[in-house]
Amino acid sequence: MMAGCGGSTIAPPSQAPATQPSPALPGLPRAADGDNLSACQAGTCEVQVTGRVEIPIDPRFQLRNLRIDSIGPDGVTWVATLSPAVTSASNHGYCGMEMDSGSATEAPTLRATCHAGAEVDLPSIALGTVAVGDGGAVIRLEPR
Repeated sequence: MMAGCGGSTIAPPSQAPATQPSPALPGLPRAADGDNLSACQAGTCEVQVTGRVEIPIDPRFQLRNLRIDSIGPDGVTWVATLSPAVTSASNHGYCGMEMDSGSATEAPTLRATCHAGAEVDLPSIALGTVAVGDGGAVIRLEPR
């Protein structure tokens, strides 16, 4: 009989290998949800971002869309198209904010550049900049 020939079979693995979260960028803390932007859909997440990204978010948080526009030495620039019901925003820490109230045909928009540790508070959700480092940032969303 030849070696390796016979009636034995190799059993397939019982489960696929677990995916590993992306490692933290140098100078940044590890984000609880890694770089999984889908974790933000339900309004609670902490993710690492490295540039302009669209963030999926449930409409119940009164945001029509949400994105990180840029990351730089001055912080993270958030851009959000808001529901017409959102008429104000505040911030904690240092955020330079602009809010356009919209019009009959355009939804209101928010643009905020926030340093590490700062957050924008909207009526139903907070947009937080946890940390900013060379080449990326860690951001956090929390429902209100």
